[in-house]
Amino acid sequence: MKYPRIVITGSNFALVKQVHKKLARSDIFTTIINPDDIKKASENVDLIILPATPGCRYADACICRRVSLKSGVRIVVIIGKDAEAPSPLGIYADIVVLCDGKDAISTVHSIISRDFGFDTVELRGGRMLVDTELKEYFYNGARFKPTPTEGAIIQFLCVYSDAPVPAERIASYIGCTSSSVIVHIHAINEKTRKITGRYAIDNKTSVGYFIK
Repeated sequence: MKYPRIVITGSNFALVKQVHKKLARSDIFTTIINPDDIKKASENVDLIILPATPGCRYADACICRRVSLKSGVRIVVIIGKDAEAPSPLGIYADIVVLCDGKDAISTVHSIISRDFGFDTVELRGGRMLVDTELKEYFYNGARFKPTPTEGAIIQFLCVYSDAPVPAERIASYIGCTSSSVIVHIHAINEKTRKITGRYAIDNKTSVGYFIK
């Protein structure tokens, strides 16, 4: 079972980034997307997370609602202690109270496990295997040790392993530039080449990167 494609959206970009980081620390891999782009991306999305605050843009909720009704994508609305969930999503979303971050994270984990049957401990892509609990990485059966940033790139490519991913999209996930992503991928390939004789990550020209 493939890892569900999860996006976080909302006009409060600072809050979106905060939730993105909280989930990343618990090995839930997400991408950030502008609310206005949700409709275009819905075909490749399994779960939408919308952090809601008292100042949350009403249009964000309306956009997500339309996408949910049309495509059946599940939506999780995360609300703060004193916030109210946007009313249009009230009957379509699982409401998670973020006053305790652990509750929010465990709820998203349970949704992933229940609805997608995914084990959040193990990730696979091509010849790559990642144990996210022990933070161990294996390529073609050989163990190697990437840096934290390299590990984040590997895990992201494992999640989106059915199609090449552009450097810009990887960069938006790990919070760096596209050129930095290219440098990190080169470093990963050098590490796997030394232990297996193979480059782990390849590039499809004008399309993106993928794990072989």
